Amino acid sequence: MVYNIDMRKIPVNLRSSRYEIVIGSEILPRLGEALAKLGIKGRIIVISDFTVGRLYGGVVKHSLRAKGLRSDIITIPSGEKTKSLEMAKKLYKKLLELKAHRDCTLIALGGGVIGDLTGFVAATYMRGVDLVQVPTTLLAQVDAGIGGKTAVNLEEAKNIVGVFYQPGLVFSDTSALITLPAKEIRNGLAEVIKYGIIKDQKLLEYLEKQALGLRSPKILKPGDFKQLLGVWENIVSMSAAVKAKIVMADEKETKGQRLVLNLGHTVGHAIETISEYKGVSHGEAVAVGTIAALKIAEKMKLTGSSVTGRIKKLVEAVNLPVAIKEMDADDIITKLILDKKVRDGKIVFVLPKSAGSVAIRNDVPVKFVREALKEMGAK
Repeated sequence: MVYNIDMRKIPVNLRSSRYEIVIGSEILPRLGEALAKLGIKGRIIVISDFTVGRLYGGVVKHSLRAKGLRSDIITIPSGEKTKSLEMAKKLYKKLLELKAHRDCTLIALGGGVIGDLTGFVAATYMRGVDLVQVPTTLLAQVDAGIGGKTAVNLEEAKNIVGVFYQPGLVFSDTSALITLPAKEIRNGLAEVIKYGIIKDQKLLEYLEKQALGLRSPKILKPGDFKQLLGVWENIVSMSAAVKAKIVMADEKETKGQRLVLNLGHTVGHAIETISEYKGVSHGEAVAVGTIAALKIAEKMKLTGSSVTGRIKKLVEAVNLPVAIKEMDADDIITKLILDKKVRDGKIVFVLPKSAGSVAIRNDVPVKFVREALKEMGAK
């Protein structure tokens, strides 16, 4: 597949499928060209939320129409609450109304919620239709849009109903980040920091240079993105490469390697669930969960306070939280037991050892977890 020289391509080669992660600036108008080169000819249904659909729905439809591809767009409310079985059912009915058959392709145009929900619907509608991820948030471009994890939430737990279902293409336009509020950029940076901790010290150092150096006032300001698009392409590309490498080693989280991606998510998901997905964003929860993992790792004597201090400094530099507010430690621990990362009744934690290295442990004493949470401000 040949693209513009300005586009970066990261191959994802799996036993079940092969696809590319394409990254570039102002490439969304070329989505139709990319799909045509993949041989997609059938009906295309774009699923987006109201905000993203208004911003980019017209660009996508024009791009597809220019290549003779027929498309419709379905827009839904934004927010984690829409990632539900009820919304999936509504989308199934809408697809039936549109007479979408097994040869259709669903395009997830938006952030992580849209990517997860659309992926789940694509995997289950008529036993599976083609899927293309077009992530428009930093969080989705570096994490949620890559790797084939699809899911919806129940009231009791996040991402508890889902399936692994790989896309045929991930198409990330970093210029879409310009329209994001600073809070959404912070959400994505929580995942970027995670990648640096688990697998790529150079990424961590690069992020520290940008966040702590001369450009720190600009890194979270969308208005300055045009001046820093090269920086953001580097951040997205380096993060996506880490995610792709891990997914290729352990596509369906059966070998243990992919579990490292859960750094910060064990406690993070519990916090999101307790907050009922209000007031605490995914990135904020992951940031807090990462600090909790570092504190637990110290108590397990896997790492030292210098590593915790370094990561805490970076997390604070990008204005992400490092403390737990107005939550009970025992409530968080109760939610941890319901998490899908529990194995044989034991909570599985990903614990940092150093920059670029982590350990997977299922022998963490509950006492250590409670102590860490209370040190961070939990009741």
